[in-house]
Amino acid sequence: MAEHPIQGIMSTALQNIKEMVDVLKIKTELDVRKTSDNENGGITSSPLGDSVNYVSVPMKSGGNYLMLNQSVLKDVFAVIGNEENYPIVIHCSIGTDRTGVICFLINGLLGVEKINLYQDYLFSNFGNIGKGRTPSVINDYFLLVNSATGDTLAERTFNYLVSLGVSE
Repeated sequence: MAEHPIQGIMSTALQNIKEMVDVLKIKTELDVRKTSDNENGGITSSPLGDSVNYVSVPMKSGGNYLMLNQSVLKDVFAVIGNEENYPIVIHCSIGTDRTGVICFLINGLLGVEKINLYQDYLFSNFGNIGKGRTPSVINDYFLLVNSATGDTLAERTFNYLVSLGVSE
């Protein structure tokens, strides 16, 4: 008898969970989906299992994600800044906008070149994300980060985050 399609999906999901826990050794899941509208499905623990710390830091959606979420970045970076949480998996619904702004900031802190920040974000267009994303989103992020002092993007990103209350 042929395998039902749901059995194949479940088998793949279980393999993926096993890889994240046993191979990648994920310790923390940082979920930035909204809870107010049940976007996160009401979950309160990690689907990866009891060994993974589940942290929900809901971020707003619908526009300039960096501007909209300045008030919660302190909480996001408190999780990221704690080495005991590593390795961390960070996600929202599709991984482009809210997760993307977090990755932009992390990469900015690390001194990733400007062109690579654009490329990283625009790679999202290869996925099934609805409408395509444009460089204008990253332009908005650069406007905010570049308002901070510093000689390099890494310094300006650091100072921008500190100005929002992120711990040094």
